[in-house]
Amino acid sequence: MAAEKGNIRLYSADIDSAAIQCAKKNTKVFDGFVFEGDLYHALPNEIKGRVNILVANAPYVPSKSMKLLPREARLYESQLALDGGEEGLDIQRRIAEEAPYWLTPGGHLLVETSARQVQKTEELFTNAGLITNVAKDEFLEATVIIGTKQAI
Repeated sequence: MAAEKGNIRLYSADIDSAAIQCAKKNTKVFDGFVFEGDLYHALPNEIKGRVNILVANAPYVPSKSMKLLPREARLYESQLALDGGEEGLDIQRRIAEEAPYWLTPGGHLLVETSARQVQKTEELFTNAGLITNVAKDEFLEATVIIGTKQAI
């Protein structure tokens, strides 16, 4: 997005130090800001209520399904990046609940989820006061829930 749109301010946060190092490399060319910490707690308060687009790559695999992931995912991906708790919605729930405080009116929250979790993820967004849409890419087998904060 930064490469295509240009004039944006890019902030990112993660709890995994390897992801932090990767983010620093990826955002360096855009003068992006990278913070280590848990979700919104890592971000500077001055951007609260001013975020236009919030993209969260949250883990959504239910804990009991972790053993069913492809071998390469189990061996080479961080469990933190995959395990979404009992239903796979623990982190998504936290992201949705706090998003309205960070988004500007008309701002959007985008979170990938599984096809099986669409309804529950939409409910999380709706319960947080966001208007939801679902975007699917059949080629990539990807489903993204888009939550929009109502414009005032």
